Amino acid sequence: VSRSLAACEIALLVVDATQGVEAQTVANCYAAIDAGLEIIPVINKIDLPASDITAVRAEIEDMIGVDASRAIPCSAKTGIGIDDILHALILDGCAPGGDEIAPLRALLIDAWFDNYIGVVMLVRIVDGMLKVGDDILFI
Repeated sequence: VSRSLAACEIALLVVDATQGVEAQTVANCYAAIDAGLEIIPVINKIDLPASDITAVRAEIEDMIGVDASRAIPCSAKTGIGIDDILHALILDGCAPGGDEIAPLRALLIDAWFDNYIGVVMLVRIVDGMLKVGDDILFI
């Protein structure tokens, strides 16, 4: 989880509306807070009869300390609230930071070999910039 968090600016805190906050949710949320991420609470499975959005909002605030007044209710199954989540990511999210003039620093997320184009890498640029023809040294 910590490696994934290093590549992010925002974290969606997804809590099941029928089960509430669980231990791994608390641990991962604290890791995201420690990493300095913006937390957007999302309450999922609101389409189920046993869902209790009000109780889950209170649990998020009491157990984690994150303001849940703007928690986004959604249902991944029916699609309810998905547009609201996307809007929150765009509106609440911050532009990636970094210094374009600084030496290149990047986080390698994944790499694979493609038979037609060669090595493909998925990276997150932290500082600096890459231009066509630049040499990259991995340390």
